[in-house]
Amino acid sequence: MLYLVSQSDLFFANQPDEQIDHWFLGADCAGWLYARLLPHPQIKEYCGPVMEDWGWYLEVEVSPVRVELCLYHFSDPGVGDYWILIVSPKNKIFRKHSAASMNRAAGVVRDVLTEIVAQSPLFNRYAWVEQSPFEVSLSKITVDWIESVDRSGE
Repeated sequence: MLYLVSQSDLFFANQPDEQIDHWFLGADCAGWLYARLLPHPQIKEYCGPVMEDWGWYLEVEVSPVRVELCLYHFSDPGVGDYWILIVSPKNKIFRKHSAASMNRAAGVVRDVLTEIVAQSPLFNRYAWVEQSPFEVSLSKITVDWIESVDRSGE
């Protein structure tokens, strides 16, 4: 699994109590990313953004491997608002893909997402990490991973 950790001013990160059930946190981010993944020739539509109680789920196909994307929002007053996108290739129920084809599919999605995020000046910071941000302090991610590609001064 790969994790894209980012900060962006492009998406709503806070929802006032009176707007709960009027719109859903993360829908703008999930839809924006999905719409920018699909034009890539190696990426095919599989499952558009679906809201879950934990965040958003979407899936694409990099033939023949399906790659699931799980989007979470994390807010910490000391750290700020982060979007965490998990990229994970999947085996089919009765057919296993080779490790090479699964790694290639995840790599294609990673490369396209990197290109998408790098081209948008509204992504202040981003980094790819291999260790789950849920198992590591987000403040450590900020210092160790995100500062190396900090673009907030641009």
